[in-house]
Amino acid sequence: MAKKHTARWSLKLFGGFELYDPSGARVRLPTKNARALLAYLAVQPGRPQHREKLMTLLWGERSDKQSRHSLNQTLVQIRKAVPGTEGGFLQSDRESVTFVPGPIDVDVLKFRELVAEGPGAAVASYKGPFLEGLGIREAAFDDWLSNQRSELHSLACEALKAERERCVEEGRLAEAIDVAKRLVALDPLREDAHRDLMRLYHETGDRPSALRQYRICAEILERELDVTPASETTRVFEAIKRRETGSEGAGSEGGSRNGDPHHRLGADAAATPRMGSKPSIAVLPFQNMGGDPEQEYFSDGVTEDIITELSRYPDFLVIARHSTFVYKHKTVELGQIARNLGVQFVLEGSVRKVGNSVRISAQLIDASNGTHLWAERYDRTLDDIFAVQDEITGTIVGALGETLQETSVRRALRTDPSCLDAYDKTLQAWSYFKRFNREDNLEARRLAKAAVELDAGYARAHAIVAWTHLMDFSSLWSDDPDEALRDSYDAATKAVSLDDHNSYAYLGLGACETWLGRHDQAVANVRRAIMLNPNDADSHAVFANLLVFAGHGNEALDELETAMRLNPHYPESYLQYLGRAYFTQRRYEEAEKAFERVVTMNPGWPWARLILSATRAALGKIEEAKTEMTEALKISPRITQAHVSKAWPFRNPADLDHLAEMLRKAGLPVTD
Repeated sequence: MAKKHTARWSLKLFGGFELYDPSGARVRLPTKNARALLAYLAVQPGRPQHREKLMTLLWGERSDKQSRHSLNQTLVQIRKAVPGTEGGFLQSDRESVTFVPGPIDVDVLKFRELVAEGPGAAVASYKGPFLEGLGIREAAFDDWLSNQRSELHSLACEALKAERERCVEEGRLAEAIDVAKRLVALDPLREDAHRDLMRLYHETGDRPSALRQYRICAEILERELDVTPASETTRVFEAIKRRETGSEGAGSEGGSRNGDPHHRLGADAAATPRMGSKPSIAVLPFQNMGGDPEQEYFSDGVTEDIITELSRYPDFLVIARHSTFVYKHKTVELGQIARNLGVQFVLEGSVRKVGNSVRISAQLIDASNGTHLWAERYDRTLDDIFAVQDEITGTIVGALGETLQETSVRRALRTDPSCLDAYDKTLQAWSYFKRFNREDNLEARRLAKAAVELDAGYARAHAIVAWTHLMDFSSLWSDDPDEALRDSYDAATKAVSLDDHNSYAYLGLGACETWLGRHDQAVANVRRAIMLNPNDADSHAVFANLLVFAGHGNEALDELETAMRLNPHYPESYLQYLGRAYFTQRRYEEAEKAFERVVTMNPGWPWARLILSATRAALGKIEEAKTEMTEALKISPRITQAHVSKAWPFRNPADLDHLAEMLRKAGLPVTD
């Protein structure tokens, strides 16, 4: 018997949305939401997607009844658009919808397979940004789309870089140039890609194109970031312009190896620091671009403040001012500075002060390869020059803190576990902890305890052990919740005793004291954490959560505003805290929106679903509340109102009574 579905459909999501039938004819879905829904399901094959999650994703502003109807209608539209497959590529029941590739080839899935196999074929399959041009006015979908687009873009860039290197190694320089051009076109702000293309042009004798590429790079950086090329890029340009190639002779010790032009023309990349060392950064003196030497004090002041504030992070090594200001007004290649100072990262920037206005630009660079990890520009009026200096310093340092930590976490997660030191294990532990599920919480504790075994005096590792036990207690994952709370407190007090200047230690202790009912001590300890490191976004977010329990909802909202400003790409926990603050202030509609986004981002977090059900009950949406409660109890069937009274340590009994009443209306059992 012939197999079904031998004719293949094709779904292309790179560069837009295109669906083709087996004859090659294009098939149009009638609505943007239909295209968005099919794309969302198609890139997650075989994984059931809860209907409530899909409803929130695309119809979050509508009522439950309306969004459920819209979802059903959209599924019908998609099935009708793909005739001859009996709709078998979409399997659904009352609770979920699952995409089964069956008769449909999806370019994104193929791209991921090719990336795993080798860069060559993957390079050809990337046709542009994921779902380019598809605009859906829903925050949850926009968050997901942004994350997917960024991840796939990064994969494509890495594939292009690997393919370019392979072409160079094999002596196929013309092909290497073509690939390098694609990388520059794909990520025009990637300065190392421009440098590589300049070197390749020069290697093949095309000096005019090499010089022109520098000017293209400079124009893009000026237009998009208001910065000039890094000194390493300028050095390559100057060498080509003077026809100097350094030690490029074939027989010279530093000459080209295997035809690789990266060993010529200023390719002295900074030596990669030993994996496992803490992130190290040098803040170079910001350039005074205003032309008035009398304004030098302002650019120097910004630089000094950033150095001081970054030094508050206990897990960063920050080079002191007197070492970095040696390079003021000197033209030294960036990689050489990094090697001289022994750092992984370099922050450079400029200040342009004109009249009553100032523009400050900053960029963080990975010194090992010249990649820009982060860049931003700030325009302000100078009504209070020192207030502006403080504000911009705080904003830059907050963004840098998140970027440096995220970069270090990614490196640690890629490292062989047998090679990890205490710092790396702690980074991994924190990454697992923030996934907020039982299995990853256990893994976080295992890693943090392993870090303690390697370095018993490492305060942050003890603090993370405390957080994991507290999560066990508050999420009812422990068979003995009281013991989990005691273990959490013991680990937190140990962390503070080891380092009374460690903000993470005080943050963990403050959280424990909240659940022990010591709200005043909790607030005092977290204020101490923020005083030690006022630019750490997580500290402000956790403080907001504890303020909610202490009965200070308005102050909690202020702290969350600060946290979200310091970390614009905040995790779902910030939204959870925001929803709690709104709920206690009886701002239910705002609370509902916050919790819906949490559930979309982390559908397996039972407490988000639990309080979403209470919020809907408070809004009079009793049936929707009961449906959400059912989902919460599927994930964590042990939850009862008795458990909630322990897990939610409100200082004001009226706040707990109100929550309990709404949970009762939503269907939460009183006891087991």
